[in-house]
Parts: sequence; structure tokens; C-alpha cells
Amino acid sequence: MMTAREEMFSKLADLDDHFAEIFLETSSENNALNVEALNAMRRLTLAHQIIPVACGSALRCVQSVSPILDLVVSCLPCPTEKNSFVNKIFGNDLSALVFKIRHDKRLGQLTYARIYSGEIKNMGSLYNANKGSVENKFNVHIPHSDQLELTSSVKAGNIAVLTGMKSTVTSDTLVASKKAAEIASERRRKLTDKDLAGVYNLFFQTNSTILKSAGHLEHSVDPVKSILLTGIEAPDPVYFCTVEAPSEASNALQELAIEDPSLQMRYDNELGQTIIGAMGELHIEVIKDRLQRDYGLNVFMGSLQVAYREVIDSEVTNTTVLNATFGDSELKHECRITFTVKPSRDSGKFKEIVVLLDDSNEYAGVGIYENWLNAINEGCTNALCSGPLAGFAVYDVAVILTDFVTSGKRLNPSVIPGAASKCVTEALQKAGTHLLEPIM
Repeated sequence: MMTAREEMFSKLADLDDHFAEIFLETSSENNALNVEALNAMRRLTLAHQIIPVACGSALRCVQSVSPILDLVVSCLPCPTEKNSFVNKIFGNDLSALVFKIRHDKRLGQLTYARIYSGEIKNMGSLYNANKGSVENKFNVHIPHSDQLELTSSVKAGNIAVLTGMKSTVTSDTLVASKKAAEIASERRRKLTDKDLAGVYNLFFQTNSTILKSAGHLEHSVDPVKSILLTGIEAPDPVYFCTVEAPSEASNALQELAIEDPSLQMRYDNELGQTIIGAMGELHIEVIKDRLQRDYGLNVFMGSLQVAYREVIDSEVTNTTVLNATFGDSELKHECRITFTVKPSRDSGKFKEIVVLLDDSNEYAGVGIYENWLNAINEGCTNALCSGPLAGFAVYDVAVILTDFVTSGKRLNPSVIPGAASKCVTEALQKAGTHLLEPIM
């Protein structure tokens, strides 16, 4: 024990000059050295130079939890110290991250949010920066174990449980308003690389689409989406199986999927069955148990199948023209779209397209409308969910938009994802794919 203590102090001394001086001048048996070691650990933790690791178990000895909690107080930063970079961007305005969703039979959906700055007020209004939507008329609670206490507001550094939220899910960023998000985005742009070096990605993520106009590559960043707090990235499913259950199971599965981002659910029109993707056999068993215990549903799970992935073999370019007529109008809505689909090693799951329009294209200078761009990404995502070889998701692929022509500015938005999906599907068939197996 003493040898390990000496080794730990030695490593702290290598990283912290102030502690090194005290360590050299003080006997290792002096208890005062423990206090200085904790101070050094705190300084190094705040500087992101070390990560303290503590061990303990409440299984056989509840008292072992107390030293761990003491270490949390001694080493980890308080909200004002930890969130200095967030405060530079949001100031006193609200910024909160949703980290968990649960469902309660009496209160409905419970949205757990950690508040980084500002405060959330009961029956107020919030702007969901991920969805671009407004949430209002919600109640704010403080969690106490399994009990919720209704309160008027919750301030920075605390966890709030919100009830009455309509579209907010795990990893969403909540701010006071769209205007506040735009102001925060402007503050972010004014900060130097030195201000954000090494810490920015711990708090923020960017959501941009790469554009090329007039021969120059640019990043078109939505000012609201550019200040999203870094959320929880759920891993992709490793196994999937079919579910046979009463019709009530659909809502139950949707609730479970909202609570657990690693659980994915889709309906296969060809098979006429619901398919769920999960992380393994135990995960599937937990889902089945919750459906029976919490919802009283007897469900039959099909045999587990490995969630293989498909990757394309070659680069192809494909053009698709989609025509549609809506209602009694004889006016046709037409969309012509051209994609270059090519392998992109280790890029993982498809996120968004790369816009690489020719200078002669009418949208090259002014850019494509944001809702149209979202519709194109939606169509590509849908097409890449099912590859041509065995119906598995397609990974490690880059989709480049090289041409985009519409019949007019009032094109029905539903035509665009259909054209994008059809174009990508045809391109995948031309390129060919092969299977990748998961590494366990």
C-alpha cells in the first residue's frame, strides 16, 4: 500500500510543479501530504491532464461509498469551473443537455436534462436546437431517488426532470430561444482557437454540409445547429430479430426505443413484421422482460441474426428523374438529381451528403434551400438502410450531389426524398456491395 502511495505521489509530482516542491521537502509519512495530493489531483483534473479512478462497492459495505463521494467533491470541478467554456458561449442564457428519457404511468414521458448554464423555469418555453422546435407548457421537477418534487425552477449545475415534452429525445440540446441560440453561435465564432483548444469537442458538436461553389470548398453551418452540446452517441445494433406481439406492442416498443437509443426499430413492409436491432442476446432478453413486466405484453422474439454491413465495391455516378402530380392539378413536379457514390473507408454510418455542384447549376451560387437539403439527406439515409446484396445497412460510403434540377421553386418537398432515395438505390445496384462481419 505504501509503495503504491509513493508511486502515485511521484506521478503527481511529475505533472504538478507545486506539488513536486512540497513532495521533495515533506516526509512521505506526513498526513499533510495527503491534502496537498488531493489539491494537486484537483488542479490536474481541471486541466484535463489526469482522470482520477476510485474503487468501491456498496454490495457488502455501504460505508465504502463515502470515500468515493469525498473524492468526487475533492477532485471534480463545480459547475462554474467545469463549464467556463460553455459560459463563454451562452453567458447567463440557458443551455441544457438531455441525457435520459424514462416513462411513468402517471406523468408520462420523463425527460432528464443536465443544466450547464442559466435556468429552466416551470411552465416556460424552450427551444430544441437539434429539432428546431419549441417546447412549452412543461413541468419542472427535481429528482429525489425515485420521487419527483415539482419546483418553480432549476439552475445551472443541477439535473431537472421535465414532463410534458413533445419531441425532445436523448442527446438534444435545449436553449432559451432560437434567438439565444443564434447569439451563442455568434459568440462561438468570435472565440479564438486558443480559447477552445483541446476542450471544445468535449462540449460542442458541429453539424455542417460541405459545399463547393465557384471552385472553392466551404462549410455551410446552420447558426443554430453549430452550438449543439455533445450528446450520447448510441452504438449501432449488432443483432436483430423479428417481434410478434399484440398491436399494443407498437407503442410500447416506441417508448422503449426513445428511452434506449441503442435499440432500433423498423417495420419491414415486405415481411409485414416489426424488426428490432439490439446490442446482443442479453439486450434482447431485457427488452422482452420489460415488455412483459412493465406493459403486460406477451411477445414472441424470432431467432437472433447477425447485423452484417454492406460496403460498395466501386465508384459510380447515377442520375434519376422523378415526376409526380398532386391533387387535381395538372402541374407536374419534377426533380432531377445526380449522385456520385463512392467508397469512403472507415467513415462509418452515413451522416450527410457532400454538395459539389457545377458552377453552371442554378443552386451553385445561392445554395439549396435548407428543407430541401434535409429532404435529400433523408432520402439518402432511407436508401442506405437496405443494401442491394442482402438488405443490410450500407456503411463507409460517401454520397456527393453533383447536379440538382427542379421544376420550380414551389416543388412539393415529398418529391425530393423520393428522388434521392431512388437515385442512391440505383447507384448501389450499379456499384455492387459485399458483406462485412462484426468483430466481437
